[in-house]
Amino acid sequence: MGYLSECNRVYTPYTKKGIQYFSSRCVTGCGNAKKSCNLSYIETELGKLMPELFLEPHELEELDQKADTGIAHLEAKLNKEKDQSDRKQRKLNEDLSYLRENRLDLLKSGVYSPSSYIEEEQHLIAELTEIKESEVISQEALHQTIKEAMKLSELLNNLTV
Repeated sequence: MGYLSECNRVYTPYTKKGIQYFSSRCVTGCGNAKKSCNLSYIETELGKLMPELFLEPHELEELDQKADTGIAHLEAKLNKEKDQSDRKQRKLNEDLSYLRENRLDLLKSGVYSPSSYIEEEQHLIAELTEIKESEVISQEALHQTIKEAMKLSELLNNLTV
């Protein structure tokens, strides 16, 4: 695909006489001498590259080991973040409980005005909600990473030209 790699432009698909083509509008002086190509050319070039995607058995083993190490690293990082998140949640829950239990005293002593008390309470609740949502996202990201690693491994093992 030599001339295609020189251009860095987006190729737009179009159909002409039932054949799928891809073309690019290049600026004057572009090194890409051929501005369009058909789908069969792209398929042929990709077919030439496919054998390079096969991995040797030792490469597959190394990939599996790195995947296991990477997942273990992600789990350790996620656990550390979970511990920090739990501590922060406990602190926010304690602050929220204190605020609610001592509402009258805090308002009478002038520490909070009614509106600032409500703002503080809403702020604490919003922080708690944000922490819980980020935990869910982190868990989903880990599961998605594991799922994609397993799918990649399966695809590489079953890859045929």
